[in-house]
Amino acid sequence: MYAYLFNNIGLLSVLSAITIYLPDEVASFTRCPERGTTQFSSISYYADEKFCNVYHKCNCSLAECYVVESHVCPIAKVYSKTRATCLGLSKKNISS
Repeated sequence: MYAYLFNNIGLLSVLSAITIYLPDEVASFTRCPERGTTQFSSISYYADEKFCNVYHKCNCSLAECYVVESHVCPIAKVYSKTRATCLGLSKKNISS
């Protein structure tokens, strides 16, 4: 009986820590800057401000920027702005 109760409490704890975002919610987030820094369109990668394991490929010019693609790093990795790649948590010095 106690083992059953303990397992259910543990499962509820894990489930309550998980946030699920629907595709429409994620699509509504703004992920590129308003404008780029060059006159001509160029592709740049930008780290997501809300999620450390998400980054966006943006097409930017002086007039506008828009998301071309969004990417999610594999589990236990985060996006490094300085290296423009996904790195393991230990390489980013992130503690839990």
